[in-house]
Amino acid sequence: MVEKLVPVLLHAEGNPVIKGILQNLEGGESVSDDDLAALIGVKVNTVRTELNELYANGIVSFEKRKIPNQKWYAYFWKLDQGNIAYLIRQRLKKVLELLQRRLDYETAHSFFVCPREGKRYTFEEAAESDFRCPSCGALLTSQDNSQVVERLRSEIYQLTQILESLPARGLR
Repeated sequence: MVEKLVPVLLHAEGNPVIKGILQNLEGGESVSDDDLAALIGVKVNTVRTELNELYANGIVSFEKRKIPNQKWYAYFWKLDQGNIAYLIRQRLKKVLELLQRRLDYETAHSFFVCPREGKRYTFEEAAESDFRCPSCGALLTSQDNSQVVERLRSEIYQLTQILESLPARGLR
């Protein structure tokens, strides 16, 4: 689930490095950035850049460890399961709110459309221009928005189901 939802959350669908990082961190164990780079098959700097982006968005956390017999530290990364679930819930709630507003708008208005330009007008806007397109003067036609309303209701229902199915803590 994490591998599917996090790229959407970050608007990073199709990013193979993020996908590889998430696949290798899903086990719940901490992994060093060097090991992640080797597992994914990309440069460590590329992995570090994406890890920092994931960290900035609360998706991963890290632990700094001193390497025995070495002068430097290594960073070990893991998914922040609880924060991911929270972020996904917040995003879903925001999308649901926007869809509900749109549904309210669609159900509260009658619409007219210009047959030439395709521009849509509310009844009030159409009446102000005597049901003629303000741009081209074409006669506006009534538009049935029942399919739009039904699609919005369906999307709201589906997202509500997803939101309710999310675990209270963490994602797996």
